[in-house]
Amino acid sequence: MTSYKVVVAESSPSLIQGIQDWLEQTDYFSSITSTSDWNEAKKLIQENSIDILIITEKWIINSPGIHPFMEYFSESQVRVLCIVDNSTSNNIVELYDSGIQCLIAMSDSQEEFHWGIKAIVKGKRHISSELLSNFTELPSSHKAHKLQHINLTKREEEILELISQGYTNKEIGIKLFISKRTVDGYREAVLDKFGAKNTAQLMTIITDNHNSQPTKMHVN
Repeated sequence: MTSYKVVVAESSPSLIQGIQDWLEQTDYFSSITSTSDWNEAKKLIQENSIDILIITEKWIINSPGIHPFMEYFSESQVRVLCIVDNSTSNNIVELYDSGIQCLIAMSDSQEEFHWGIKAIVKGKRHISSELLSNFTELPSSHKAHKLQHINLTKREEEILELISQGYTNKEIGIKLFISKRTVDGYREAVLDKFGAKNTAQLMTIITDNHNSQPTKMHVN
């Protein structure tokens, strides 16, 4: 199993200790360190000394600021898990759109945290179900849809099922023996039929139509 070097960037000792305790219960990491200094974190990223950076929304705001962080992060290969202060944060969509691989709510469980970790070490993206409702609010007409009334082809149903399981377009192409470009087309068709602007919104529509508690799912 591949081992990853992780840095927890945060100023609260108790929160750092809690995150480290959760991380130590997995087998993914060869080293776990922490820093509260943005310049030190930036240096580690520049030197390719870490694989995963775990941060909090509050730390980003108080240290480099959201926009400087996003500009810097977009140029790195480091995978980022961001813990958001609460589910009503105004920054969730912006953080996700910046390319951050995983967003977890501060109130989420240890199990949800581990779901996020498992996703990003596999190169996938993850948004906790607690945070999905923060994406663009859906028109009421979408909420009235029933899944069985959406006219999908057999191939589109296959694509939708794999999307809901967190597979990327490239991975879906490999599984179905079709090109990534073909998958791109099917994904766009599915989004259009559900009236969704992106995959996160599509998953929200599906969850809403099932009229049940949101399931844990990876969002690419």
